[in-house]
Amino acid sequence: MNREFKVVQIVPSISLGGAEQMALNLTRVLTEKGLDAQIVSLSGNSEVWNEVWRKRGLDYNAAYFVGKRQGPDFSCLRGLFRHLGQIRPRVVHSHMHALRYLVPCAVRQRQPRYFHTLHSIEKAHRSIAENVTHAVARSLNIHPIGVSRAVAKSYEGGGVYRHVPVIENGIDTGRFAFDPGARQETRSMLGARDGTVVYVCVARFHDVKNHLALIRGFLEVLEDGRDLMLVLVGDGPTRVEAENLVASREQSMRIRFLGAASDPCKLLAGGDFFVLASKWEGHPLALLEAMSVGLVPIVPRVGGIPEIVQDGENGILFEPSRSGELAGAIRASLQMSGRATMSKLARATIEKKFSSDAMGMHYLELYGGRAE
Repeated sequence: MNREFKVVQIVPSISLGGAEQMALNLTRVLTEKGLDAQIVSLSGNSEVWNEVWRKRGLDYNAAYFVGKRQGPDFSCLRGLFRHLGQIRPRVVHSHMHALRYLVPCAVRQRQPRYFHTLHSIEKAHRSIAENVTHAVARSLNIHPIGVSRAVAKSYEGGGVYRHVPVIENGIDTGRFAFDPGARQETRSMLGARDGTVVYVCVARFHDVKNHLALIRGFLEVLEDGRDLMLVLVGDGPTRVEAENLVASREQSMRIRFLGAASDPCKLLAGGDFFVLASKWEGHPLALLEAMSVGLVPIVPRVGGIPEIVQDGENGILFEPSRSGELAGAIRASLQMSGRATMSKLARATIEKKFSSDAMGMHYLELYGGRAE
């Protein structure tokens, strides 16, 4: 056990978002490898933390909550400085907009090694505050890490960083595995018959996830008279608009809104295909989880997705900018004869390249540590 090697992950909050869940997975893996690993959540509370992990079947409570108020709140830095001073980590690693709170830590204390994971494609129009934060982070030698080659290249090409190493996201393939009992239970809950083809989308309801385009494409295919169902797992600001779009249609019962789920394993098990219509993605955790369960992905050719899915081999890729492409991809999925083979290849891809254990080892190497 290398308990002298202390690692702190700083996240904006404990939530169901992909970046936050990746940080939780990484903390768990590093702990299993013998390190003293901890999560620091800028906002939220321990009750939320415990509920998320209880539903995920995990017994892990190494978390510290800084108590940041909503919006930018640099008064929380006092508590963050105090906590880091008490535990004296060798590595401090931030995610998402927690970088703006990591920078003052690096200014104040240069001794730990600092890292920041870039989870999404670099935006063409960043705010002045974001530009300044990244520039200062670069000058302080805060090491950037991209979750995909597409993410890394977007930051390198935009001149934000000269070089961004890539460590791809990983998931617990033991937990996300096909469960015939869960499949039967979920399909019964959904009212899906034996012949019903179920498409599952796990994504927060936000403009970037493009749920409206997904729903319109699915409604178009429903007009063919096939026995299909679309299951939407998630919540967010665009959900009401999506529900209103569905409510106005005849076959509204074919599209189910299930809300957010802290443990999507069982819901994924009830599906046949996983579908996304996102405008951009970094390296979506939900896609990895669905493929690990054995769902065949139907996903857009954006961001880091083509680094995971090879069209016609372990999934179906479509061009999101072309009208009718999504509906065409869904129709193609209904005609395919080798879905079982593609399902096995989807699972094999995750086992081979995107396990949380492999992710943890890559981060450990980058940190300069070792597990004993």
